[in-house]
Order: sequence, then structure tokens, then C-alpha cells
Amino acid sequence: MTLEQFNEAIQIISVQHSSTVKINSPRGNFVGDLGVTNFRLHVIKSVPAVIKDLAAAGFSLSMTEDGLFVDKY
Repeated sequence: MTLEQFNEAIQIISVQHSSTVKINSPRGNFVGDLGVTNFRLHVIKSVPAVIKDLAAAGFSLSMTEDGLFVDKY
């Protein structure tokens, strides 16, 4: 996810209170360019409106062991 996409997702999530997210967790043991040119975002806890709003904005959502992975293609 690019910086602009990451900021858009954070803005959507931050509208609703009581959300918990994990930012830039490594994939396996690989960090790569996390936080520089590549960003990762997992939603751990949120209200259903966050999921609805992310999907409506064109984000891809998939459940992983780290939480709900948010990406945009």
C-alpha cells in the first residue's frame, strides 16, 4: 500500500472510536521497505462501520492471523 492509500485508510478508521490497528508488521521475518515506500495495516478490533467504509472506498480486506489485512490494488 502506498503512503497516500495508507493515510486514506487511517483516516477512514479514525472516524470511528475504539478501533485497534497494527501498523507495519513484518511479513514473516521480512521488513523490506516498510514505513518508507510500503505500508501494511491490520485491523485488530473495530466496529462494523469501519469494514463497510473501507470496502466502499475500494480497499481489499482479508482475514489473516494478524487481523484483518487492509490493502488497495
